Amino acid sequence: LVGYSFLATYLDDRENHRTNQRYMNALASKLFFFNFFNFNVTLTYSAFVQRGREGCGDEDKDADQGTCYKILEQSLGTIFLTKTLANYVTDSLLPGIKSRRARATRAKTLAKLETKDAAPKPKAFHVAMRDLALQESDELKSNIADMNVLAIRFSFSSLYILSLPAIVALSWIANFTEGHNDVRKFLHSERRQWPCAAASIGSWTQIYKFIASLAVVTNTCTLFFTVRWTPFADRALDDRERVAAAFVAQYIIFTIMFVIE
Repeated sequence: LVGYSFLATYLDDRENHRTNQRYMNALASKLFFFNFFNFNVTLTYSAFVQRGREGCGDEDKDADQGTCYKILEQSLGTIFLTKTLANYVTDSLLPGIKSRRARATRAKTLAKLETKDAAPKPKAFHVAMRDLALQESDELKSNIADMNVLAIRFSFSSLYILSLPAIVALSWIANFTEGHNDVRKFLHSERRQWPCAAASIGSWTQIYKFIASLAVVTNTCTLFFTVRWTPFADRALDDRERVAAAFVAQYIIFTIMFVIE
């Protein structure tokens, strides 16, 4: 992931975008779609491919090679928790360690200055030294990275929500924790960014719309092909009926989305 971040930045620099906004939109799109594919390809395989190629385990062999519902549920939960833990380490734990080292260095510097000059330093001097010791924040990469994390988390809680409904609550907890960690980061680890107005969130609007539209397709297909929901008590649906039901459900939901928007 780190290697692709450098590659995406290198490619974006060579594309020679005319405005900074286009540069940021292009970089954000590259980083998002790489992460989106990387984290969701395993879930897509478990949901729609594994059943036909290798089956879903011994416990489901009697149900026409099983449903892979349990495998999809476990995969989604594992990937989500692993990604959330990795974000905590990179966004909170590592900056906290750097901040502690910076405070120790600042304390030594202040001790040397106090030794050379017996006059007490004003409060503003100590505040300036504290801010100077904080790590400089890269506004461009930091903002894109934060939005990328939120978009990937939104895809986790949307694309296969039928397999793990509790992921909505887990996403809320993760977002609340990340907001708290960001506040601590800008108070104690990194220099605060200068506030500036923005007309929109750029390409992230289209990215969120893409995730929402794709979630309609994945969840309807998960309902009829992965969970293999059977609406009739006397018989199961055949493959043609499942395809038709999935298409009808998708068109109904897309119509509702179009009317609301």
